[in-house]
Amino acid sequence: MNSKEKRAELQSILSIIDENCCPNFFLTGRSYSSLEKRAIDLADEIQKRKLVDFSGTKQDFSIVIPYFNEPGAAKSFVDRLAESISIARDCYYQYRGIVIIEFDKEWSKRGINNPLRTVFDYIKSQKELCFILLAINSKESDYISSIYNELCSMDLWLPLEVESASPEECLDYVKATAGHFKLSIPEDVSEALLKMFRQRDETNISNEEAAESLVKQILFKRLVNSNHSPEIDISEISYLNSSSRAHFSRQIGFIPDNR
Repeated sequence: MNSKEKRAELQSILSIIDENCCPNFFLTGRSYSSLEKRAIDLADEIQKRKLVDFSGTKQDFSIVIPYFNEPGAAKSFVDRLAESISIARDCYYQYRGIVIIEFDKEWSKRGINNPLRTVFDYIKSQKELCFILLAINSKESDYISSIYNELCSMDLWLPLEVESASPEECLDYVKATAGHFKLSIPEDVSEALLKMFRQRDETNISNEEAAESLVKQILFKRLVNSNHSPEIDISEISYLNSSSRAHFSRQIGFIPDNR
């Protein structure tokens, strides 16, 4: 699904929601980068359609919730979240906007616990806010469902699955983009690249984003090194695993050290 199709999907979903009557959203997927992009698109579309009566210095912000299983840690996170809301409110009477909360990947391995319910109680109390929660789906377990089910017992939450491009689609993208610059990819290099897409961990950066970064790296290195070969060499695709994840662009909150 390309960016236009993804935007159209969000527009279709939000078109049935009345102004100033926005539900909360629970986004799941295999990659944080894909989840973050969809959350930003969703927040922008909510603002465009005036589904939230905004009040504050920022219409949305994001924060990461680290894994914890102790009541004290849950209280600490709630305090940080409340502080972030206060920063976004600034001199206004109250903050009305969108809060994007990104679950640390450890939650997908462990699921709901009582300290997390304390956080959910606080979220439920913030009736003027729209929350967008982001969580990684685990291939080994379905603990994220326990978190979503707990949320639904408290309030109205709309689930959205964020799909990632398949390894084959990513390979086709690299080939097509390379072809635009009159570059070809030999069969053995294509097979190696497809294997790399299938084996790489998408948790931080999706294959789709890694493919885009790979093409940029290849073109840049060729320009710097004056490489005019019409074929992409197998050594050039090693850039695929060198991509790093940028911090979330809508951040006011914090990112734990282990991320």
